[in-house]
Amino acid sequence: MVHGWGKQRRLQKLKRDNYFLILAMDHALSNGPIEGIESVNSVNNWIDFSQKQKIPAVVLNHRYIYNLDIFHETNIVVQTMGLTKSNKNINKVPLTNIDDIQMVDGTAISIQIDFQVDNLDEAIENISKIVSKANSYQYPVLFMVGNSDWEDADAFNYAIRVCTELGADLIKIHLPSNKDEIKKLKPFSKNEPPLLLAGGADMETFKERLTVAKNLGFQGVCIGRNIFQTQTPLERLEMIDTVFKR
Repeated sequence: MVHGWGKQRRLQKLKRDNYFLILAMDHALSNGPIEGIESVNSVNNWIDFSQKQKIPAVVLNHRYIYNLDIFHETNIVVQTMGLTKSNKNINKVPLTNIDDIQMVDGTAISIQIDFQVDNLDEAIENISKIVSKANSYQYPVLFMVGNSDWEDADAFNYAIRVCTELGADLIKIHLPSNKDEIKKLKPFSKNEPPLLLAGGADMETFKERLTVAKNLGFQGVCIGRNIFQTQTPLERLEMIDTVFKR
């Protein structure tokens, strides 16, 4: 982590009170126009929702931002890596130049890494270049870890260590699916990059996962479908507040 003054200011802009809260809406490049963010109008509606409900930031793909209505009160985390849905077995590739982030007044950037697919070496090389350039602009870097089903606690911990070694300022990650493996995890230190709970498609265990994450030292959430695909988004926000404000 490179924590200059500018980066610290920008990180604070991603917080709702004392925890990080980010609404991800960068799914369509890899998954198509999924339910909830099918069109420009639907994305605009969720940005309006974010502004009204004081969600600090949204994640969007760089060039898609130009299709949207201009908004002021919600920060932008610019997704710099992606891939179409036809390529599921390789890591995502760079989409934009860091020099372009200031053109949309981005507050931070995000990159994506998946430990269970091919070309990890190439992905790490790309990520290292992006992180280095982001540091020169003092943009915080959110690492989005693609694995949704960790085999064990060791694999989960190793992924976090790799992201830390590569310069992550924030790490979005799923918990291991096996509860016995979760019990093996030790609480994370505040000296490490803040961990943000990834939402994923599983909504039934959302509050339980929030509580486990908070107890492990996670410092917030970065979620998409658990907000824009639920019939009760306000209740979801209340759940998050209840867990992370305590």
